[in-house]
Amino acid sequence: MFRLMSSFATLMICLLGCSAVLAQVDCSDPAACNYDSSSDSVTDCDYCSCALDSTLFYGLEVVQHAVDIIDGMTTYRVYAKVVNADDFVSAVFGSDELPLAFQSTTGFYNNEYGGVTAWNINPNFLGLIPDLNADSWVTIGIEDSSTGSAITAIESPNQNWTGSFAADSETDGQDFAIDDAAGGGWFILGDATNGVPDSNLRVLLMQVTTAGSISGTFNIQMFPLGDGDNEVRKTFHFDGLGMFLDDSIPLCGCTDQEACNYDSTANQDDGSCTYSAGEVYDCDGECVNDENGNGICDELESLGCTYEEACNFNSNATGDDGSCTFASSGFDCNGNCLFDEDNDQVCDQDEITGCQDDSACNYDATATDAGYCDYPETNYDCDGNCLNDSDQDGICDALEVEGCTTPSACNYNAAATEADGSCTFAETGFDCDGNCLIDLDNDGICDLTQTAGCLDASACNFDASATEAGYCDYPEINYDCDGNCLNDSDQDGICNEFEVSGCTDSSACNYDSDATDEDGSCTYANAGFDCDGNCLVDSDQDQICDQDEVTGCQDNAACNYDATATDAGYCDYPETNYDCQGNCLNDSDNDGICDEFEVDGCTDSSACNYDSDATDEDDSCAYANAGYDCDGNCLVDSDNDLICDQDEVTGCQDDTACNYDATATDAGYCDYPETNYDCDGNCLEGFEYLCETAIQGCTDSAACNYNGQATEDNGSCSFPASGYDCSGVCLNDSDQDGICDEFEVEGCTDCDACNFNESATDNDGSCTFATSGYDCDGNCLLDSDNDQICDQDEVTGCQDEAACNYAATATDAGYCDYPETNYDCDGNCLNDSDQDGICDEFEVAGCTDSSACNYNADATDGDASCTYAEAGFDCAGDCLLDSDGDDICDQDELVGCQDSTACNYDVSATDAGYCDYPETNFDCDGNCLNDANQDGICDEDEALLDAIIQEAIDSAQEELLAAIAAGEYCGEGTIWVPEWNECIAIPTCFGDLDNDGNRGTEDLLQLLSVYNTGCPLEFGCTDPTAENYDPFAVYDNGSCIIPVVPCDNLESVNYAGVEYGLLTIGDDCWFDANLYSTEYANGDAIEVVNSSFNWYQAGADEDPAAIEVVEDPEEGLFYGYFYNAFAVLDSRGLCPTDWHVASDEDWMAMESHLGMDADELEILGSRGTDQGEQLKATATHEPAWDGTDAIDFTAVPAGQRFNFGSFSGFGSKAVFWTNTTQGSSTMISRILDTGSTQIQRTSTGNAFGASVRCVKDTTE
Repeated sequence: MFRLMSSFATLMICLLGCSAVLAQVDCSDPAACNYDSSSDSVTDCDYCSCALDSTLFYGLEVVQHAVDIIDGMTTYRVYAKVVNADDFVSAVFGSDELPLAFQSTTGFYNNEYGGVTAWNINPNFLGLIPDLNADSWVTIGIEDSSTGSAITAIESPNQNWTGSFAADSETDGQDFAIDDAAGGGWFILGDATNGVPDSNLRVLLMQVTTAGSISGTFNIQMFPLGDGDNEVRKTFHFDGLGMFLDDSIPLCGCTDQEACNYDSTANQDDGSCTYSAGEVYDCDGECVNDENGNGICDELESLGCTYEEACNFNSNATGDDGSCTFASSGFDCNGNCLFDEDNDQVCDQDEITGCQDDSACNYDATATDAGYCDYPETNYDCDGNCLNDSDQDGICDALEVEGCTTPSACNYNAAATEADGSCTFAETGFDCDGNCLIDLDNDGICDLTQTAGCLDASACNFDASATEAGYCDYPEINYDCDGNCLNDSDQDGICNEFEVSGCTDSSACNYDSDATDEDGSCTYANAGFDCDGNCLVDSDQDQICDQDEVTGCQDNAACNYDATATDAGYCDYPETNYDCQGNCLNDSDNDGICDEFEVDGCTDSSACNYDSDATDEDDSCAYANAGYDCDGNCLVDSDNDLICDQDEVTGCQDDTACNYDATATDAGYCDYPETNYDCDGNCLEGFEYLCETAIQGCTDSAACNYNGQATEDNGSCSFPASGYDCSGVCLNDSDQDGICDEFEVEGCTDCDACNFNESATDNDGSCTFATSGYDCDGNCLLDSDNDQICDQDEVTGCQDEAACNYAATATDAGYCDYPETNYDCDGNCLNDSDQDGICDEFEVAGCTDSSACNYNADATDGDASCTYAEAGFDCAGDCLLDSDGDDICDQDELVGCQDSTACNYDVSATDAGYCDYPETNFDCDGNCLNDANQDGICDEDEALLDAIIQEAIDSAQEELLAAIAAGEYCGEGTIWVPEWNECIAIPTCFGDLDNDGNRGTEDLLQLLSVYNTGCPLEFGCTDPTAENYDPFAVYDNGSCIIPVVPCDNLESVNYAGVEYGLLTIGDDCWFDANLYSTEYANGDAIEVVNSSFNWYQAGADEDPAAIEVVEDPEEGLFYGYFYNAFAVLDSRGLCPTDWHVASDEDWMAMESHLGMDADELEILGSRGTDQGEQLKATATHEPAWDGTDAIDFTAVPAGQRFNFGSFSGFGSKAVFWTNTTQGSSTMISRILDTGSTQIQRTSTGNAFGASVRCVKDTTE
């Protein structure tokens, strides 16, 4: 096939490298270069050695007709290019042997007022409907119905290619093919004028308007020179604009595969082959072999060392052979140092700086240059070890100090390093002076010998042996000391006082999470519904539960319209101009032919202008004259004298006879005169002598030739035939028809009658005629299909009794409409034993309860196989609620102290609860952890108390001296205390501040109140960022409450080029707008589909996909994209890194934050009060909605996209995905509706499209 790239007038073939004229061979094709008029061969024709005259070839031309009749689209026209001005194009066709195809990369445009062919274009509408000018159609030679003849389009029942040109068709604007055995196409009849080419030798075949590019294959039937006996069929392949010749034209070019310009598409060599020079260079002049890529062919290389830095560099070498040798680093090629500043024969790069004194700790034997030396301290070696340490205590012998080294000894020497056994100790409980160390209660018994414990017999840790009150641990109200209920009649571990009656089944509608005792009050939702009566599964969101859906035709214009149908099913429509029973919609004359198909004309088959196509008589019939046919020829001319029998005149044709009749056309009786006489009986002049003799003649007066002059009868008398007179005239002819009454024969004299009697002379009214359209034998005059039924009686209709539109009266096969397999003509199942509207053949047994673990979305018949998850678990055995993600279901959690160091540690606890820790230095029973002297005062507090007392004494002495100096001395035995603003007695007993003769708790409290020395809070929150930070806490007890800053103080985030504002809602950070992204978090592109079919296909294949809500990019920022669930669940992430698609839990947290009751959060269906209204945009927003936008969430009514591709709810609904799955085919979603203030929690099919909001990940 040739594609003409320049003008169509002349196809130039470039003869590259052709040095000789091709040899002359026989060729009878005038278009060939070597045409020989004397040849009868075409096998050796040469088309490549000359400039071909392309006007001698048939072609197909694709041109640009118009741009932007429809915005963004181009209108193309396809023409057949013929050779002769009187060539005739009759058809464009396709079949399995010669396939026809047409493709457009984006589909093509059809106007609702247009049609399949150009004949359907009413030119009067083109000015009123400008877009009609861009309608796509097929044609032969015309562009509207104002000229030419109608174009007939035919198609196979299996290939409805005409639907591609119908604006309301399912295949509207789609590619089409005609390639089955039945075939099809479009054509005109031979007497039509539109098959003749225009002045450019072109015949228009198609107009198509598209935003894409077009290509295809057309087969065209043509009749060169209009000769109906000379059919030519041509096949043309086209792609884009240009002129395309048929496959019979050779492809010229270089056919030698060894040549530089070899053309794999050429099938005839044009002598243009060019070759490379030798074996060293290729066709582009490049080296065939150039391993190092230096532009010098390997065969011409001169190898050697090419590196200038090498010691053996070769300036003439063109290729390196790896022979280069280099000087060592720091040396020249002769091995001499490049640098040796100190001239020590050691190159500078090899110098080592270090200590060269072998007595130093860092002596380096390899050092060539002197560096820093490090020496040990006196008495120590280089490792810091004593040179002499006989007791190996880390203190050098020269530095040892002998003495008592035990701090608790009475003669402890803090400077001593070596114990000499001299330590002396106070008795237990006494100081070195023999005094009691502690007797806080002044009971005369040293606290050492006291026993501290709980003295309250009602306490859990009551100690009967205790002498000193200690810590008492009491049971909680209604519990004993072991944590068991005092009253628990049902032994369920919950005390009677805390029992709450109610429904304890979490699957019940009135489940009470606070209830501990089942009271039989549980109520449950009906199967398929939630507790509010809402559908559990409503895939198409039409408020009718899937189990109650009725599939059927919902178009009341269809023949099988089902008023009860809730889901769209198959619709069967009547043919154009007919009703569903096959009757005409308009048939004013009730002849069974629709008014639209009526043809006016003469319907009398006996008329000369009888029109077999006419259905309505228009009184135009013209008839032949009696005795003649319509061409004016005689019906009866017995003697073939070209005078009709009825016009014949019988008479004597001999002009010598007495009764000669010049008007006679048929010979009759002639009457001649007697000899010597004329016709009047007179003697001829000159013959009188003969007459005087006896006159011979007929003497009988009754004879016709009676001669009154005759004297002698010569026997010549002639008499008239019976009934006639002598002139041959009837004696009796009452009807004056020239036939004597005696000879009349009655019968039918009408030659058109079936009982025409050629012998009859008088018509007796007995004529019978054939019925119109029949001959006299009852045979059809016209029976085109030889089916013994006359054409005028044919009834076109479906003759298959199995078809829905079977017509028992049909005689000719027409369109048959069959029910779908397993359905009757009304769309009802043939077999539906359970009457559920699903045919038995399509029934799928399985679990139909969507709440069951083995729910089968495809199942239509429940088989009692449903299995359910245990309460609180999903079908995989995983927890429905595991708030802390510890793999222990919330209902099984046991709250308790998990810190094994706490007093109330509970080894069975799964969730952290309150921990009770002992006071510092005490165990859980209130006993000291360390009390070496067993005086009931912990060792750690002993030193503190001693220091406090000593500090008090020192302070008192200082203040006494200061008071004396200041004149504030109160007198002998007293001291002024400014904090108390009074004089107190100087204690005579060490530590007896209240001077009551005893040192006890009162003394300590008095001291603390004066010097404001409180006990430290050793346990608490030590995190300064926490809300409950305790600056006095020493140990962190895990109680810190860290304030949540969900959005990290950010106001916005940029993702994929779009700026999103951030909202802090409770403890979560949300995007303030719907996601508008076409890429995943890792940068991979999300597939963005642009048609309903592609959307459906992506869902069917479970492929991630996105689609625009609106086309305008600026407006799209408000609405975002719709994504299917496969995109939401894709591991690459729809939202930015560290963000995720809002989960069901995220939504419930926000709903709770907005005030939704906790009992409603997990319900499926509409929930809450005004939470939906708080999320929706207001009437002043753009886009506007009917909400209050209380938290700047600004939900917009973007709607959703069904799995089969159509949009729904735009302007009235918002549907948001969560990332929470529900089974294998649905996900939990949220729906906001116009007019509703609530939020609907539901499940949506994975192939649906919905909006997405992103939420920031939280860190535990």
